[in-house]
Amino acid sequence: MGNTSWKINLPTTANASGDCSQNNTEVLELKWGNANMIKISFDKTNTSKFEVQNMSFALNLTFPGKNASIYNYNHSKCEFTAPLENSYKCDRVQTLNFTGVTDPTSMAYLHISHVQLQAFHNTTGTHFNSAIDCEGSSSADVVPIVVGCVLAGLVLMVLVGYLVGRRHCQARGYLSM
Repeated sequence: MGNTSWKINLPTTANASGDCSQNNTEVLELKWGNANMIKISFDKTNTSKFEVQNMSFALNLTFPGKNASIYNYNHSKCEFTAPLENSYKCDRVQTLNFTGVTDPTSMAYLHISHVQLQAFHNTTGTHFNSAIDCEGSSSADVVPIVVGCVLAGLVLMVLVGYLVGRRHCQARGYLSM
């Protein structure tokens, strides 16, 4: 069976619910349409950080020539770590590998971008705390630093060349006027 790609955007009308009753685990569920759901489980890693411990989704899809089916996939790798007093934010595309719940050989890939998450938020406000940006989003900061170092090295080489040339000329008996 060949690979099939589907782009499914999470609608802004998705219903959000969750469970914050446990001390070290919080759950966020987003539901939309007929039996479509994404579930995100957050864990406290210690007293100062949180991370996404598990993600799962169920999609009610109809493929050409087949009846509608609900596809269930799971991702159990720790992702999106941030300090408890901050949110996690990432604008770049990240790819997560999911395996089928009923068929572990079945794979799905979730490409997410422009995501901001915060767990264990102890206020009733609707705004995120200051964000910790994901690795790689700020890679553009490296380019000016590298260019600056290269230019500083070139200036140093020109200065050394000038001083060597000047000393060489003075050793031959030439004097500047």
